[in-house]
Amino acid sequence: MMIDAPLLTPSEAAADLKCSIKTLLGHVKDGRLRCVNVGRGSLKRSYRFLPADLAEFKERQAQRDVLPCRSTSQSRRRFGTSISNSRDVDFTVLRGL
Repeated sequence: MMIDAPLLTPSEAAADLKCSIKTLLGHVKDGRLRCVNVGRGSLKRSYRFLPADLAEFKERQAQRDVLPCRSTSQSRRRFGTSISNSRDVDFTVLRGL
């Protein structure tokens, strides 16, 4: 497989994705973002990124269906029973006791 596209450094790739290098490497570690290891083995890793892989990652990460906000969506009936036995207390009445 011959690739003629320039390889991007982690800082260039993070700038393209508008995220930090730490976040970028987290996506690599989780397997969501492909990279090229140009370092020496597993001890001295040095990652580079293809622009096509970054574009594919952006496409996969794009949200298709925006879910409604749970705080503004219609309330659902709560299930369960309450075991609290509370009552209103007028503290001004208690002062007179």
